[in-house]
Amino acid sequence: MPSVCVTTSVSANYQHYIPLWAYCIGRAYPEYRTKVFLTDTGTNWLKESATWLPNLELVEGEFGKGYAHHPPRWAAWTRYLLFTHKRYRHWKDFDWIYITDADLMIVRQEPPLHEQHIQHMKTLGLCYSNMLRDPKRFADRHLTGLHFCGQDFIHRVMDKCTEYDGLVRVNGGGVLDGKPVIYDERLLYQIVRDAGLDFPPHMSDDHDDASNPANWQSEQFRPWHGINIGRALVPGWHHNFVRGGLSWFQEVVREFVSMADDPLFWRAYNCLHIKAKWALRDIIQVSGQELQEPAWTA
Repeated sequence: MPSVCVTTSVSANYQHYIPLWAYCIGRAYPEYRTKVFLTDTGTNWLKESATWLPNLELVEGEFGKGYAHHPPRWAAWTRYLLFTHKRYRHWKDFDWIYITDADLMIVRQEPPLHEQHIQHMKTLGLCYSNMLRDPKRFADRHLTGLHFCGQDFIHRVMDKCTEYDGLVRVNGGGVLDGKPVIYDERLLYQIVRDAGLDFPPHMSDDHDDASNPANWQSEQFRPWHGINIGRALVPGWHHNFVRGGLSWFQEVVREFVSMADDPLFWRAYNCLHIKAKWALRDIIQVSGQELQEPAWTA
């Protein structure tokens, strides 16, 4: 079994997602590890959660003092500055690393998530699994924020990650391609470009079809992964999406709801902010299912 680490970076206002994020990964793939980089001091309750979530490692201080400017979405930026020479100690023991969003609640899929991404790499002939964003929606070129890679990718981008980390440390985001501010996914694109690596195709206009598990060996495939709570906070998004009648998304929700038989699920769930709880429950209800709290959790 290959060793897999799922990782992300969070600021203070995203820390509330982490316990449920780590729980879902551990429930779906108990063989995976998780590693979270904190751009702010970890709260006491978050640090305490690492004592009852055995797969969770919290890392403080990697992006603290010494940075002159913090670009917008600073925590999201730092996800793509993790593969520097200095930070390689975090990755040297893993075969595969998966960078995700903190508000993405992963569920079990078959074949397992890492196998889907490894197949995607083989299909594309690349050392990573990702897709380019739709050029109709983005003026600049972007890769998506969910990035799967192994040791080959890390070693091939390490010099550029280290260089960019130094530039951001001194000057902030304005030094990148001469733009005053760039989006974090644009930073990932520039690192891959400047490391001399090839790019995957653009995402299909039919995102629903691209995430259909039946298409997992195609170039356009992007695993659904789970429930994106943050995206569900966009008014109307999940109503329009779920009501499309996608059978595979119904299965995603069923898999998530099945976790409610575990008291540890509720301990992690109760770390969420109230708006995130509302958004999550709304997704589930719109899909025709229910997240019902057992009497023993009261």
